Amino acid sequence: MNKKLVFIVFFIFCRNFFCIAQNPYQLSWKKEACIAATGVAVAFAGDHFDNAIKPLTLADIAALNPDNLNRLDRSTAYNYSTHAVTISNIAVGACIVGPGSLLLEKRVRSQLLTIGVMYAEAGMFAAFLPSIAKGTVQRTRPFVYNHNAPIEKKLEAEARRSFFSGHTCVAFTSAVFTASLFDAYFPQSNHRTLVWGGSLVAAGLVGAMRIKAGAHFPSDVLVGALVGSAIGYTIPRLHRIRNERLSIHIIANNSVGLLTLNYKFH
Repeated sequence: MNKKLVFIVFFIFCRNFFCIAQNPYQLSWKKEACIAATGVAVAFAGDHFDNAIKPLTLADIAALNPDNLNRLDRSTAYNYSTHAVTISNIAVGACIVGPGSLLLEKRVRSQLLTIGVMYAEAGMFAAFLPSIAKGTVQRTRPFVYNHNAPIEKKLEAEARRSFFSGHTCVAFTSAVFTASLFDAYFPQSNHRTLVWGGSLVAAGLVGAMRIKAGAHFPSDVLVGALVGSAIGYTIPRLHRIRNERLSIHIIANNSVGLLTLNYKFH
């Protein structure tokens, strides 16, 4: 075989190897300490505000008027379905384990610790940011308007935790986190649209079932989806390694072979 041809094939292989081998994420103790400190502060605040919620009284329930709701939410007042609650719990569980499906790929498994830390950070914010809003706003859930819903449920503090949807926030955090990781590890994949679409549909199902269950109004779910998406996108983004792109140029003629390597930092 021609030596120049061997030379060219070898360095093309090296170029592809470098591109494949580069992992997209890394941890930084300084960065993780800052994120963890912020997350702990959010967790304490969420617990404090959530525990401050006081249950409705019978007089409060009797005085509820759906006409005081905005037009978007008014149509879903009186919703109540225990079956929808069950579906939403199953669906959010499926979303939570979604990132685990990526571990089937060896390259992703090699960064198990990094991904685990990132996911724990995202989960902390997704779990406790809604609690801060719930404890601050103390919005009445839609099912409380329903005369057929059990009165004992209406008299629990849980009945005033409508804004915003924690299930939806967690679901969209997991969905966007999963799809973002897939983008980072497999940027050339033809399945990116499928992964994004499937992940968001699953998260959307959670939100839809929370509305049908009478646990949340549409505005609660919308805010939960936006906050969750922001968390699921931001945490992986904060850990992305700046792309170090290796370009290899080969010039070969009858008398000489010249190799040039160029690193481009972003």
